[in-house]
Amino acid sequence: MDSTNTNGTLRRAYMYLFNWFAAPGQQLHPTREFKIHLLFTTFCISQIVMLMFALLGPRYVGGSLVTWGPKVCIVLAWLSFLTYRYRRNVLLSATLLLTANTTYIFMFCWVINGFRQSAFAWFSLLPIIAGMLTNRVWATVWCIIVVSLVLFGQWATHLGWVENLVQDGHVLLMVLQQLLFLLCAGTLTHFLLLQQHISSLYLREKIVSKQNLLRILVHDISTPLSIMRLTGQMLAQGHHPEPTAAGLKIDRNAERITNIIHLIRDLESWEAHHVRVPTAPLDLVSILDQVVELYQNRLSTKHIQVAKFYASEVYVMGHETMLIHQIFGNLLSNAIKFSHEGGRIDIAVEPLSAHTVKVVIRDYGIGMPKRTRDELFDPLASTKRTGTAGEVGTGFGLPITKNCVELIGGRIEVRSLTKEESRENYGTSMMIILRRSTND
Repeated sequence: MDSTNTNGTLRRAYMYLFNWFAAPGQQLHPTREFKIHLLFTTFCISQIVMLMFALLGPRYVGGSLVTWGPKVCIVLAWLSFLTYRYRRNVLLSATLLLTANTTYIFMFCWVINGFRQSAFAWFSLLPIIAGMLTNRVWATVWCIIVVSLVLFGQWATHLGWVENLVQDGHVLLMVLQQLLFLLCAGTLTHFLLLQQHISSLYLREKIVSKQNLLRILVHDISTPLSIMRLTGQMLAQGHHPEPTAAGLKIDRNAERITNIIHLIRDLESWEAHHVRVPTAPLDLVSILDQVVELYQNRLSTKHIQVAKFYASEVYVMGHETMLIHQIFGNLLSNAIKFSHEGGRIDIAVEPLSAHTVKVVIRDYGIGMPKRTRDELFDPLASTKRTGTAGEVGTGFGLPITKNCVELIGGRIEVRSLTKEESRENYGTSMMIILRRSTND
């Protein structure tokens, strides 16, 4: 069996035991999963160390303490294991496991006169593990405990209370202990690097989340604000043929801006309290018609025709403001931006099953090069491009769209080719798959 197969077998065995040890759903949160892995790995390594000493200690070290001491520590470690297995309390399990490990290390140092040797370096690992499994307060507590035990051990050594009971074979015992110490130190280093990686990802998610809220505000109020400004200018100059309709348009777009602001507040609240975005049955056709009406001025300016391929009475589960502005509004805005003057945009609704429906917004514009397609939904990548009529973009829209689609339980797909890649099928198709409502 080669090393790859061996590593795969060991990993499967580890994951089998870990999944039995961890509670269902506990692995879904990265920080929680990290602590459970560290707790489980620390338990496994401590068992190897304690079992080795329980087997070899009575053979090479004299004294009754060596006979029953490791067994007590093993029982404490298993109590920690079973406590988490059935109580799911990381703090309690970590305290029991650290108590078992501290007792074992102190006992080991006591019977081999270890307070004068490097063996008590094991103590230095305990506050680090305590901090990683619990918090700074408990790390400080264990640091105080460790320092107190080491000082007491050195004082006891000075008084002659500590014994050196090692007999024949002590070299083997000490070498094994040092090798196991290196294993523990290496494993702990791995977990420290893993914790740093998880913290970096968590920080990135927080930055992206706050950026998304700001981007929604900046990006999505620009269209209704532009409509209000243009309509107001026409009214002021007396060029609008229907003043009443113009007033209604301004009022409607002011309401849209208010809804976007409310959505931002709600998103922040939902994220802070880990609450799912509330969804409701919505008429998909009505939503799409509102989106087309919202962008009618831009469509008219570029003389773009919209071909609608959908019937009425298709209901989906969603959030109205998200669907209009952050999802379909962003996609139609991009389709207009990258379409040529006098072009065409297709909007189609395709039921996929009794439970899902697909909305396709297809343009026949300039398409996206491969580099842009690869980074399309990365909120930290720069995908800003200029439109066919010189429109300036922000690059914010599609990451926002993807995030909002996933928040309401859907998914997004993209197909895009430039004219250089395909002379016949160039352009972009953006596909949104949504959950159908039972009202449908």
